[in-house]
Amino acid sequence: MISKLFDLFADCEVSGSSVDVLRRGVSLTKNQFCEAIYCCGTSFLICDWNKIRAIYLEGYTVRIRNLNSMSKTEISYWTSTLPRSDSIWNMYLTRAGEVGVGNHFDPHDVLAIQIFGQKRWRVKRLSSTHMTQNYNRFVTREHVSKTEFTYYEMNDEVTEQGASLCLKTGDLHNVEAISDSAHIAAHHVVPTINDLIGYYLSL
Repeated sequence: MISKLFDLFADCEVSGSSVDVLRRGVSLTKNQFCEAIYCCGTSFLICDWNKIRAIYLEGYTVRIRNLNSMSKTEISYWTSTLPRSDSIWNMYLTRAGEVGVGNHFDPHDVLAIQIFGQKRWRVKRLSSTHMTQNYNRFVTREHVSKTEFTYYEMNDEVTEQGASLCLKTGDLHNVEAISDSAHIAAHHVVPTINDLIGYYLSL
């Protein structure tokens, strides 16, 4: 399945800025896999997916961002039923036993969908104070109105092919691949403070 996905992306014009390579929270810089990228006008495109695949085989997680902006038929089919145009879909390809992004939380709700393989999710809820100190963003009214989240440990969640998992804004989570696997993380774009100020100034 991994090979089919790499072949699928090889047939697309994927921007180099849309691909990240991570291992336990540490990212390779574009310079470290620049041989896989070439310049096409003002755009930098992934030209050698075999090199990206080789990095993956070394144990790095490959994150392909903004699937919804790609035009390849098979990919656009996945996102053709999105309820809103401001949804963002990112895919994570991870080898068995590896961790990609590492412990982190997001300033928005996330729906994780397991494409194939298995992943173990360890989730802990953070306080809203911690969340707002780290992200200069507005979140939903529900979260803004709360003065503090409670701290609690959730049982480990294992997602298998076809399963989904919802993460709330501020949930601290760490994802480990039990087997070679891929999942999609989908979220809606959340406006920043600057976005909102710009909107009201334009009225």
